Amino acid sequence: MEAPEFRQRRIEMYYSKHNHDIKYIFTWGKPLLVEGKGEICKEDTDTGEPEGWTHEYSRLHLKNGITEVKKGFLETFCNLKMLIIDRSVKNIEMTDELRAILQNNSVT
Repeated sequence: MEAPEFRQRRIEMYYSKHNHDIKYIFTWGKPLLVEGKGEICKEDTDTGEPEGWTHEYSRLHLKNGITEVKKGFLETFCNLKMLIIDRSVKNIEMTDELRAILQNNSVT
């Protein structure tokens, strides 16, 4: 009898070079967690990973501690399909590009 196959649980962590309070945690099968304090901006996606690394993620969770999302941050997640926003987020700067991503991808 063969042993059952198990998927290796994939965990990845990225740290913003722009804001050392911002980190990204990905666990296979779950949304990409964005943890930190205060506002987040497009520059916070600079983690040293190749440009476009954010395109790999379609589910995003902005955790408690994040208070504001500046324009350009969410737009880097162009394949976004699901967005979870914790209560500490008080403002998200909307752009035409973000509105199009949310509508075209039917983000829930």
